Order: sequence, then structure tokens, then C-alpha cells
Amino acid sequence: MSVVDLLEGAFADRGAAVCAETGLGGSWPEVLATAPAGLLSGVTDAEAALERLRDGWATSALRPAFAVAKALVVVRGRRLGADAPDVLVDLAALGEIAGRAGLRAQADAALDRAWAVSRSSLGGNDLRVAVIAGHRASHRYRNGDLAEADAMLEAALRIRRAVAPGSVGPTVARLAEVRMAAGRPGDALPLLEEAWRGYRAALGPDDPRCRQRARTLAATAIAQGQPGRAVDALRDLLASARAADHADEVMGFAFELGIALVRLGRMEEGQRLADEALRLTRAVRPGPHPELPRRLNAWVEITLRRGRREEAEGLLLEALEAEKRLHGPTSFEVAVRYVQIAQFCREQGRHAEALGWLEPGATLVRAAAGDSSPATRHAVGLLVDVLAEEAVAANGRRDRLLAEQLAERALSVGSPVLGADAPAVRKLRELVRQLGTRSR
Repeated sequence: MSVVDLLEGAFADRGAAVCAETGLGGSWPEVLATAPAGLLSGVTDAEAALERLRDGWATSALRPAFAVAKALVVVRGRRLGADAPDVLVDLAALGEIAGRAGLRAQADAALDRAWAVSRSSLGGNDLRVAVIAGHRASHRYRNGDLAEADAMLEAALRIRRAVAPGSVGPTVARLAEVRMAAGRPGDALPLLEEAWRGYRAALGPDDPRCRQRARTLAATAIAQGQPGRAVDALRDLLASARAADHADEVMGFAFELGIALVRLGRMEEGQRLADEALRLTRAVRPGPHPELPRRLNAWVEITLRRGRREEAEGLLLEALEAEKRLHGPTSFEVAVRYVQIAQFCREQGRHAEALGWLEPGATLVRAAAGDSSPATRHAVGLLVDVLAEEAVAANGRRDRLLAEQLAERALSVGSPVLGADAPAVRKLRELVRQLGTRSR
């Protein structure tokens, strides 16, 4: 019997309504003409044909996928009963496809029913419940209900760990994705590591899917201040980049690995890798490399931690020059570097130099980002603090005129950005009063 005969025999109207709903034609020969080649090879019954068509179209043609998914629920339900476990799995698949097709009400109804019935009838350790929970999680995630998506994936993961531990990888990865989207990277990090190690064991470190997991894990671990979780992934990524002779990736992964190792106290290897990465980044022509300022800035932190202040200052100035060449001398990026250098000078007790960087830096940041920007408030707040400190120092030297000028200048700069009730501005007004000047 042909596939067409099988499908026609499954419906009282020979499938005319289903075919019309797919939008691909009015008969099974017309519909099947659009199916991927070989998709129905070896099919021996109508349900298998519908299942393959549903899955074959599910990622590329949602309207046909929805039509055949709905038909499959009807055909299989007629044979097994509407609450049969396999029918509930099909119903959940139908709901997930409906959600992606924009049919929210139908998706909710199908998924909620599949979840409620399966959970009550199959118990807590049936893999089919995990499959249904996964479909419901995808739908909830797509519609922004991250808490419910998290709960569904937690349920699916618990079941899979209990009855099919070898299948947990995709669920672990999806749960990590949901927690990242919910702003919970700390909770996602152990899952990201588990997912990466699972993909690595199954596919090997050079598989593109495994490399993507490694990238996500490394970036999240570093951002969360847990470089130890990033090291193994970064070693794999660096080895793959070297083997493929991807110079830009070698620079990036070598630097991130070097920084991670230094933070873990493994100075010799970390220093060697970071130095290699910086040398290669500086050598890019035409330069500067877009990542050079960020890498220099990261190495400043390590250099300062080791007490090498002069070297750190040189790196800051090099980063500033790179920003000027990359973005222009009046750019926001340059302004931020001015403020950073000013803060460095202030921490060294070089207040006059700090003011020399802060004045243009705060002005540029304010012009580029506006008064409400955190960057502007930081820059102006730092400028106000340094001016106030200098005013107090001048007053201590009995240079009352300079003290008054500095305090008034700080007040005029700080009030419009920080607000009249900001603690720093209130302290300034008190300082101005003490110095005998007119409050603004």
C-alpha cells in the first residue's frame, strides 16, 4: 500500500480538510510533493507518516506542521484514546508548534491539558512527562514566562536524571539559557558547565555545538568572578583555534585564559599567555585591533595587583591612544578613558593631574551620554570629589581665595547632574558656607 493510500484511509474525507489546512494543496499527492526528499521512506502506516511530516516541517513550515500535528492527535487518539500517554505527547508537540505559529490560545489549551493529564496519570518518573514538560517550557519561555519555563525544565530534568541520565544534556542547556535570560547567571553557571562537559564527552571538543557551549560557559564564569570554571573550556577553545590557525581567536582565547590563570595564582603560565595575546593584538595591521583597549584595561588590573604602577599607567595611556584612533578624540570611549586615568592619578595622590584628565573627561561623557547616564554621574561625582578635596587642602594652606573658587566650581558642576539633594552637593554647600561664599 502506498503512503497516499495509507493517509487517505485514515480520514473519512480522505484527508481533504487536513490537506487544505496545510496550505500546500487539496490532496495528499500535492502535499507530499513538498515534503523533504526521503522523509517518508519505509513508512508503513498513516500515523508514522503524519509524525514524520510533522517533525520534518516543524522547523521550516509551521502551517503544514500544525495541520498534520493536529491530524495525528485525532488519528492516534481515535485508536488509543484521548488520554493515552502517546497521544498526550503528540498533543504537547501540537501545542508547541501552535505557539510558534502564533496560535497562543490553541497552544495554551493543548499544552496545559497534556501537562495536567500526564502528570496525574503517569506519575513523576515517566519520560513522556519530561517530554511534555519540555514542550510546555519552550512555549512559556517564548512568551516571557521565565518562572514557569524554569519550573517545567526543573521537572523534566529531575525525571531525566532519574530514568534516562544520558539524555539530560539538552534539558540542562535549556534550563541554563532560561536562567541567563532571567538575570540569574550564578544559578545558570553550574548548568552551563554540566552542559558543556556533556557535549564534550558526546561530540568532542572541536564540534561547533560544543565550542559554542564552551564560549558561553567561559564568558559567564569570568563575568561571575569564577575563573576556575572557565579554564578547561578556554583551553579547549584555544587548542581548537590554534589547530585551525584562527589568529583572532587565538589572541582572544589566549588572553582570557591568561587572565583566568593569573587570577587563580598561576602566574607564570598566565603571564606568558597574556603577553602572547597582547603582542599579537598590538601587531595587527592596520591597527589598532578593536579589542586592544579592553585587553589593555584588563591587564591594568592585574598589573596594579602586582604593585607595578608605572607599567599600569603606561597601559592606560596606550589604551587611551587606541580609543582615539578607533573612535575619535571626542568619543564617549575616549571620555571614559580620561575618567579612568583621572581615577588612577587620584589614587596615587596626584590630584592636580587627576583634575587635568577629569575636566575634559566629564565634559565629554556628559555631552555623549546625557546627565542621567550612570557614566556621567560617575564622572561628575568624581570631579566634584576631587575639587572638594582640593578646596579643603587649599583652605588648610590658608589659601582662602583658591578654596572658595574650587568649592564654587564643584558646586556649579555637581548640582545640575547629581541634584541639589545629593549628599556630595549638600556637603559642598556646607563647605561653601564655611568658607563664607554665597551658596548657589
